[in-house]
Amino acid sequence: SRLQAAITLTPFRVTVDEPYFGERWADFRRAGELLWSEVTPEEARLSVALRADDPAIRGADLLSVTTAFPSTVGGLGWPATWPATWNATVASGQIAATNPGNVPADTVFTIWGPVTDPWIGDDTGKRMNLDLTLAAGEWVTVDSATGQVLAQGDPAASRRANWYGDRLRVKPGQTTFTLGATTSGPGAQVRLDYRHTWI
Repeated sequence: SRLQAAITLTPFRVTVDEPYFGERWADFRRAGELLWSEVTPEEARLSVALRADDPAIRGADLLSVTTAFPSTVGGLGWPATWPATWNATVASGQIAATNPGNVPADTVFTIWGPVTDPWIGDDTGKRMNLDLTLAAGEWVTVDSATGQVLAQGDPAASRRANWYGDRLRVKPGQTTFTLGATTSGPGAQVRLDYRHTWI
């Protein structure tokens, strides 16, 4: 009875810990009946079929990388006196993500304002665009798995109509994402969340 309650018709998570890969998980659900036969009064055998609607196996650790939109702060101003120094802080506006798995990993991008018309592209030429303005303190999340685009993480505040382009994923190996926008201010940044993914 406890086993049947655990192996349900609705999705449940199975986690395994392997020496090389570490903890990984996938979601399954029961397909059919739990077949049970008693061998002795103390021993029984069982059989059950499991179905994975999403066959991906994901790493247990959620990986996050955050960076600012491209910018240069400081530097030499003119007119200048000599000797002069060039002290500037430069943000590249790029995110490098590594996936040791064998299939592309789904992504969740969180974009914080102040920024107008942000976009993110990858090194294969794919690009997603958001036709909107985020003030300082506002953010939007873009989930490649579900296609949801939510303001402040609120399911009732969809911004899907403001999104167009490609769904971006972390391909096996390394993927470099490049950020851009019509305008961006101090504090505007992007966080990428993803998990290593196999099949």
